Amino acid sequence: MSSNANRLDSYSSQNYYFGSFDSAELFNEIGLREYETASPSVKRDFTADGVRSMPLFYGGATFNELEKDIDTFIEPDLITSTIESFAGVLEKIDMGGSFEKDRLIATRNKQGIFDFGLASKGLFRPSEFYSDFMAKNHPKEFDSYGEIAGVIPPDFIQNHKQKDGKLVFWYDLKGEKIQVQQRQYGVTRALDENKDLATKVFGNMLILVKPNKHLRFASTYDKCYLMHKNEGGKAKSVDLYVIQGGLQSADTKGMLLKTMPVLLAAKILEEAGIRTRIYATRSYSAGDNSFMFTYPIKNYGEDMDWNKAALNIGDPRVFRWKTWKSIAGILHRDYPKKKWSTSNGGAGYGSTMNGGAMLNETFERYKGYIGAKALDGDSNKKAVDRTLMLIGNVENVSELQNADESRATEIILKEFYRIMDSVDFQFNKTNKVAERIFKRELENGKTKLDIKGYLNTTLRNAYSVPRAGDYAATQKEQDKIFGILDSKIDSLYDFYEQNNY
Repeated sequence: MSSNANRLDSYSSQNYYFGSFDSAELFNEIGLREYETASPSVKRDFTADGVRSMPLFYGGATFNELEKDIDTFIEPDLITSTIESFAGVLEKIDMGGSFEKDRLIATRNKQGIFDFGLASKGLFRPSEFYSDFMAKNHPKEFDSYGEIAGVIPPDFIQNHKQKDGKLVFWYDLKGEKIQVQQRQYGVTRALDENKDLATKVFGNMLILVKPNKHLRFASTYDKCYLMHKNEGGKAKSVDLYVIQGGLQSADTKGMLLKTMPVLLAAKILEEAGIRTRIYATRSYSAGDNSFMFTYPIKNYGEDMDWNKAALNIGDPRVFRWKTWKSIAGILHRDYPKKKWSTSNGGAGYGSTMNGGAMLNETFERYKGYIGAKALDGDSNKKAVDRTLMLIGNVENVSELQNADESRATEIILKEFYRIMDSVDFQFNKTNKVAERIFKRELENGKTKLDIKGYLNTTLRNAYSVPRAGDYAATQKEQDKIFGILDSKIDSLYDFYEQNNY
C-alpha cells in the first residue's frame, strides 16, 4: 500500500447493504410493492398513529396525504428563493480557467458529447408517407419494415411537382397510383395513440402542433458531438451523489440548501462540456449496519429539473415516508435472510450519514458494489471511473439553515470547491491545479500551510480505497489507484519546492 493513501478500513467490520436504481420511479415501484410483503415489525412504523404523534416530522402532512402520490415540492416558494440564491453564488465562483468549453472540438464521433446547438444548424424533419386506403385495405403491406398500417417507407414513394409548385406523392401498387400524405416521421404513431392531437401543414408536410415522444428529427450537420482535443475520442463524465434528507433537526430549507454545492458543480461541469449525472443518495447507519441506496435525479444530457431535485432530496414527505418505506421493501427483497435487530435499519431509517469517515468509507465500498454489478453484466450499472464518482454534502445542516446569506454562501462554496478541485485533479496536470488553488485560497486569506494541508487531503481522499471487508478494492485496483496517487503526490511536492511553499 502507498504510504500516501488514507486508511479506509476503520469500518471494515460493518455489514453493508447497497442498491442502485435507474430512476426514482423504479426505486419506488419496486420498494413500495415489496413493502407490502414485509414483516409486521417493519410495517408497524408506518401507521396513522405514528404520523399523528409527530406532525412536523412529515412536513405537517396527514397519513392519508402521505399515502397519495406526491409530485410537487412541499414549499414551491423555497425553490424560487433557492434558485435566486444559486444565481448569486454562481457570480462568486472563479475556477481560474480550469474548465473551459473552448477546449472542445466539434466532431462526428458519437463517443463525444451531443450538442443540440450544433445539430440544430441543419435540423430537419424526416418524412413518412401515409395512405388511409393502404391502412384499410393493405394494413400489413410493410409489416416487415416495422411500419404500422398505412405507412409506406420513403424508398417506395414517387412524386411530381404541380404547376402551383406543390409536390404530390404516390405509391405504385401493382400499376395503380395510390396518393399518399407526407408527414413528419412519428406523426402516424402519435395519432394512432391519440386521434385528437392537433396538427398543421408545414410546407407539404403534416406535423403536430405540440412536441410528442414519437416525433423524429435529424440533422444535415454531422459534426454534432463535442470532444476534448487531448482525450482521443473519450467524452468526459462525472457522477455526483448528494445525500437525501437529514437528521430530525434538518428542516426543509436546510435539506434543500445543502444540495447546492453539487448542483453548482454540475452546472459548471456541464458548461465545460463534461457530462454529469446526479444521484439522490439515501445513506444511513443503524448499529453495525451501513446502508446506501441511489437513483438518478439528473441524467447525462438533461437539464436540471428543480422540482424533481427538491422533491427527491429535500421534501420530508418523500424522504421520511416514501423513501423509507421503499428501502424497507428493497431490503426485504434483496436481503431476506437478515434479521434486523437494530432500530431500525430494516425499516429504512437510522442515523443519516451527512459526512465524516463513515460516509467516506461507505461510499468507497458502494463504488465497489457498482463495479461488481457492472462485471456481472448489469449494463445499467456501467459506471465512470471510480475516482470520478464524487459525493457532496454540507455536513452541518443546522448551521447552514440558520446562517445569514454571507455565511451560507461561504459554507456552500467551501464544499463546492472541494468537489471541483477533486475533479480538477482528475482531468488536469497536478502543478496547474495546485497553482490555481493556491492563488484562489491566498486571495481568500488562507495561509500557505493551510492550503498545503487542503491539497494533500484532497488528493489522498480522491485516491484511497478500502482494502478489507465488504466490497474492498481488488489488489489490481489498489495498485492502479495508489500508483496514480504516488505520482500526483510527487508532482505536488515538486510544485511546493519550485515555489518555495
